[in-house]
Amino acid sequence: MFPSSREDAPLAASLRIPTTEEKFIPSYVTLDGKVLKFEAFLKDEIPDSQGDYSIRKFSVWYYLVDNSLKINEIKQENSGLTQGTFLKRHKVPRMEKDSRPKDFLTWRDIRVGEILNVYGREITITNCDKFTRDFYKNEGIEQGEQVNIPSDPYIMRRKAAEEKTTPKKDIDRRRRFLDFNRKVLRFYCMVMSMKM
Repeated sequence: MFPSSREDAPLAASLRIPTTEEKFIPSYVTLDGKVLKFEAFLKDEIPDSQGDYSIRKFSVWYYLVDNSLKINEIKQENSGLTQGTFLKRHKVPRMEKDSRPKDFLTWRDIRVGEILNVYGREITITNCDKFTRDFYKNEGIEQGEQVNIPSDPYIMRRKAAEEKTTPKKDIDRRRRFLDFNRKVLRFYCMVMSMKM
């Protein structure tokens, strides 16, 4: 079972259990729980419109342990779009002209200020957290400065329309009852007799 000749020595070296002097730690242990976090946006064309677009904001998480990517959309009120998980966690193939079929995105492909092509959708990376900046700095790669997200014309039109309309003040009797619950008006009075 175990190698007895010198020809099998390299195999024996690879099967050797590390001693306490050699602190071998597998990469899946050192990288477990380490996530590179980015902020991003996507300029999404609105169908049946004349050049209108909406800005969708995302948080991009790159898991170092298995080189997988997860993209969540940051919820915006009244956007009219399904929001939440945009891309479930998995390895994403690199979408370039000269890439091989088994070539996947790595952490080296994600930089602040650059466009990340995910299944034909161009997502612009705008910022990253401190851990991510430190990780790239330790690897000898500088991340760019934070990129401003352009304003969303749809949201701006919606806010302008909301500001123009004046809300009606409805008097809700139940609400008044609850607001004035346990509040008592007390009057002090004196009766003066007019008889002399």
